Amino acid sequence: MVRIVIVVFGAAAFVGCTGESGESQADQRDSPAVVDVVARVGGHSIGASEVESRMVAEEVGAEDALEHLIDEALLTQEAERFGFAKDRDGERSIERLMVRTMLRDLERDNTPESISEEEVGEAYALHAKNFQVPERRRSWHILIEEQT
Repeated sequence: MVRIVIVVFGAAAFVGCTGESGESQADQRDSPAVVDVVARVGGHSIGASEVESRMVAEEVGAEDALEHLIDEALLTQEAERFGFAKDRDGERSIERLMVRTMLRDLERDNTPESISEEEVGEAYALHAKNFQVPERRRSWHILIEEQT
């Protein structure tokens, strides 16, 4: 819980120090009102219902779900600040950045030491047919006409 509070205050301080919230006043008025606010990142509010949805979708705990939502909000605001989100290419850049962040977290949590020999054996047994290569043979026939 302390980690969530630190992340929320750190994110708020980061966005507050830049002097930009990532959203204009009009954007803040047009965005849907979040009743059950658990965190604010710049002008974006994260609600408990969003956290619950993320928990179900990613099958993670509340702390991890909130951390992912905060990371996404920060990445989106930074991308907008640098002008990446103005077109479809910018949106793709944001998506790639989010994927890289998720992959980094996945790699951090799943090291070779964290996977047991038993798990590797089970995974191999489930997918053994994917590791088999059918036998292939190649033959050459050279025909020579006999000249008399």
